[in-house]
Amino acid sequence: MSGLERSNGLVIDSSNIHVASWYNSLSVDFDPGAGTNTKAGETNGDMAVSTFKLDGSYVATLTVNGDTYDEIYSIAIDNNDSLYLTGQTASTVIDFNPYSGTDSQTPSGFGDTFLTKLSGTIYQFVTGLPAGLKLVEPSSGNEASDPNEGVQRSSSASLRLSTTGDVPIADATVNLVSDLDWSSVSGSSDTADFKSVVAGLNAGANGVVGSHSLYVPKRASDNAVFICPSTLTLNEVSKACSGVLSYSEAADNVSVVTIGGQAYWLVSGLTGSGGISGTASLANTGSNTSLLAMLAGGMVLGGAGLLVVMLRREK
Repeated sequence: MSGLERSNGLVIDSSNIHVASWYNSLSVDFDPGAGTNTKAGETNGDMAVSTFKLDGSYVATLTVNGDTYDEIYSIAIDNNDSLYLTGQTASTVIDFNPYSGTDSQTPSGFGDTFLTKLSGTIYQFVTGLPAGLKLVEPSSGNEASDPNEGVQRSSSASLRLSTTGDVPIADATVNLVSDLDWSSVSGSSDTADFKSVVAGLNAGANGVVGSHSLYVPKRASDNAVFICPSTLTLNEVSKACSGVLSYSEAADNVSVVTIGGQAYWLVSGLTGSGGISGTASLANTGSNTSLLAMLAGGMVLGGAGLLVVMLRREK
């Protein structure tokens, strides 16, 4: 810190302490602990709301910056944990939305008063992920597994599990109304062997709501994705795994997407599984892949995965 900073009030909800403050430094690290959370400012003064756990551990900070002096004078909270801020601004342009998006206002520049609302507890977090994994909210870009970011509280947060190198593994809807421990979740993706696996995202576990979707790296020439139910590691994932299911892109729960230049099978409606890309004479829509019965008695496979039954008249 290189300027002045002061706190102008605090409120407490069921799990957090929210502190309203003013600062006139060009750069401030709001994390009092070993980590860092640096916010930019300007020398006339800007506004901040910092959140701490009840034990005093730091969570995150939101800032509101205009083009000159702005200050919070008072902070209040309602029964839904929404925060209300009142104060004064001498700015002529100010964005009151500290999240993604904007709420741009144009005060007179002569010291106007304001009342603004921040809905809900600011952030929730997911801890305990194994090394090499992260959990991101694609819509905001915020990382739930980053103690300096977090995701806004929601009973239906859409989150993506990926590697720290941004290779997607799975999408899930999560009941994120409190911090979650995901130490029992694991996942991996191999873009060289075109397979992936995730475990611990079963419905009801770790806050997961319903089923999840799995990203399986796709080879350009492949026409099918093979799903291995209840596998835990990449070594268990193969086209010959127990109970294997195969799907083509025509299946209702399958699409092909491209992320970072890599194509992926995106298979929805799963509850913990692995997948591998490959080719198949017939990629059915969710049954065990056995063609023996269909090849008997005059049945042949037609083009585009069609099953044609040939009836022969005996002379």
